[in-house]
Amino acid sequence: MLVMLFLPTITTMAQCPMCKLSAGDSDVRAGLNDGILYLLTAPFLLMGGALLYWYFNKDNFGGK
Repeated sequence: MLVMLFLPTITTMAQCPMCKLSAGDSDVRAGLNDGILYLLTAPFLLMGGALLYWYFNKDNFGGK
């Protein structure tokens, strides 16, 4: 399941249209893509950690 989550990021071009126009075809463009994907991982890791914490401690949260 985790493979399915991270597999699309290999070929993803994560630039918004404004960033794509401003970066043009320069060498900065590849770094910009990597930076955007790097910053995108933090929210997914935080939510994944929260969901794992809830899953393993769901009895403490009123689950059956």
